[in-house]
Amino acid sequence: MQAASKVTKTPALLAQPACEIQDWFNAYVPGTVLGALVQNGVFPDPFRDNNLENIPESMFVEPWWFRTEFHWSPDDSCALTSLDFDGLNYRAEIWLNGKQITRDQKCFGAFRRWRFDVSDVLAAGKNALAIRVAPPQNGDFSIGFVDWNPPAPDRNMGLFRSVSLHRHGLVALRHPFVQSRFNEDFSTADLHVTATLENLSSEEVSCQVKVKFGRKELEKNSALKPHQCLDINLTSEEFAELHIENPELWWPNNLGAPTLHELTITVVLDGTSSDAETVTFGLRKIDSWLNTEGNREFAINGKEILIKGAGWTD
Repeated sequence: MQAASKVTKTPALLAQPACEIQDWFNAYVPGTVLGALVQNGVFPDPFRDNNLENIPESMFVEPWWFRTEFHWSPDDSCALTSLDFDGLNYRAEIWLNGKQITRDQKCFGAFRRWRFDVSDVLAAGKNALAIRVAPPQNGDFSIGFVDWNPPAPDRNMGLFRSVSLHRHGLVALRHPFVQSRFNEDFSTADLHVTATLENLSSEEVSCQVKVKFGRKELEKNSALKPHQCLDINLTSEEFAELHIENPELWWPNNLGAPTLHELTITVVLDGTSSDAETVTFGLRKIDSWLNTEGNREFAINGKEILIKGAGWTD
């Protein structure tokens, strides 16, 4: 990681595996620019004493470069590979193996996830990825703060969530999610599974969506037009396997075990897995209301709880 003003090489050269760099900082992803500088000993721990006040904001007005090299082995069973960003702040210019993947005028927003098809850019063996990250400006919808929590001097600029490569076929699976609803005494639960299918081909395709939850398995057929994105829904009204007797609930500290479950969704195209995702989730219901005195109360899984600490924000 290095400040843009100290990088003399062109982006295309910087994103080449043979590029030599010197005096760069080690950076850890997920992380921010300031977090990396603290880990490299440039600044002391900002959470101690008055250290935060002594970190100059002027260092973080400009963009910073992140760079890494990695090895890649092609897989003939997967037609495509995407480069996924789960969270970057705030604008990003992305280069891979000397080619620009996207510009910062298109790739911006702290609360967005990005997926770029890099199937034709990846090379067998060593690859180089360079990302120029610019901080949010006044008015940008970014990671905020409240008056009792001092803001970070770098405005949380960086790659604050994971960056990964994802192999898949011509039908991709996006945004899998599991919702739950319960009967009055929480003795039963019904799951509602949603996801988005994306046909990346120029032809109409038929595929099967397979769901595995514990020992239960179910399947639903779907047809997609060329380049179509289709939202799918699987409910307990359609599939009895999504109805659960005596569910193991998720509980917060001191009230019970924080039990988590896993559900795997697989898209099958022409008898072969095209894409798959596993969702980890808890079975719980949170209720909130105003009492007769105008105070807010909470309940989880039907039991009233006392929230011992909170921050009020507008």
